[in-house]
Amino acid sequence: ILPAAPPPPPRRRRMLPAAAAVAIIAGVGILATTMLAPEAGAGASDLQFDPPNPVPGETVRITYRPNTELAGEPELRVRMRIREADSPPPRYTLGDYAEVSLAAVTGGEYEGEFRLPADFSFAAAAVESLDGQAQDDNGGWLWSLRAHTDVGVPRLSALRQEYRVLEKRRWSDAHEALRDMVHLYPNQPEGWSLLLAYEQPIQLPEERAVSRAAARERLGDLEADSVGHTVESLASMARLALQLGAEQPYDKWIARLRTERPDHPMVISAGIASFGEDKVGAEAYLDSLWTLEGLAALEVYRNGLRAAGQLGDTAKAATWAARGLLIEEDVTWIEEAALALVANRETRAEGITVIQEVLAGLAMQRDADRPLHYSPED
Repeated sequence: ILPAAPPPPPRRRRMLPAAAAVAIIAGVGILATTMLAPEAGAGASDLQFDPPNPVPGETVRITYRPNTELAGEPELRVRMRIREADSPPPRYTLGDYAEVSLAAVTGGEYEGEFRLPADFSFAAAAVESLDGQAQDDNGGWLWSLRAHTDVGVPRLSALRQEYRVLEKRRWSDAHEALRDMVHLYPNQPEGWSLLLAYEQPIQLPEERAVSRAAARERLGDLEADSVGHTVESLASMARLALQLGAEQPYDKWIARLRTERPDHPMVISAGIASFGEDKVGAEAYLDSLWTLEGLAALEVYRNGLRAAGQLGDTAKAATWAARGLLIEEDVTWIEEAALALVANRETRAEGITVIQEVLAGLAMQRDADRPLHYSPED
């Protein structure tokens, strides 16, 4: 697809080590991203972290040069979302909330300090006035910070969280994070499975063939190492084998994952897929999972609510909604559960009550609940 505008310039980033043991497949062509890069110029703002490659637990100094709208304020604040190594993909918020005060210094800049949590992996940040009415979110892209190792290499968990935050926000940087994963951690299957899934939809046939050949070779190398796997690496091995149509490796890795984590999203997806067009069977499978000890989990609930909705069975959907309200914290899913209750005559009053509670909560949101892009009025 030819872009309507030139692609944004790449971010300035420390060069990666040259001694990578893998061949990174380029050739993805020129893409038109959904947002244009903010132009650098005299009126552009800038936010810098020092050190730029921090380790978890380190104190970071923040320096901000404001745009015109925020210039002259006696004090500003940085609003941040902090993500840990195992933070789930963002849906409603980007992660735990943190706030840093910035004091005006000579030269029109602002400075502040922040101690990174010990479990820090990745952060996204925006700057605003103390009343929240004037904001700078870097042209909608936010500023970001990765966790690094003691020798200055981005941590695998940091690259994972960067990708999760950017995958639906900024294609080019999400793609770069995945390429860094396979470049720096070639013996970890996660980067290979994610990169293959992310690139294939936009590659030409010949490019796709090269990517798949490289991933198939890597799968063969990883197959030789069958010990020391985490739950997520087991899932990545199964996912990579599935993408490549390697049936025997897939069966082996999904079986190991099922033993370790029967409620893992990959296991549940495989279970649902095995029923094909049989939506009743898929819903019954999820219902049976829910009754097992320890499996009354979010992933089971959310898939069960979705499956009941696809069936058009308002009674079953209401049952799943009532189950999920006991454990669900994501307001988007709470809204879906409320609507499922409303759609069923016997639970309509309960659903209306839940909706009223959601609406009341919107008027009382704390700063910690407010997305980085939004002012209080938004």
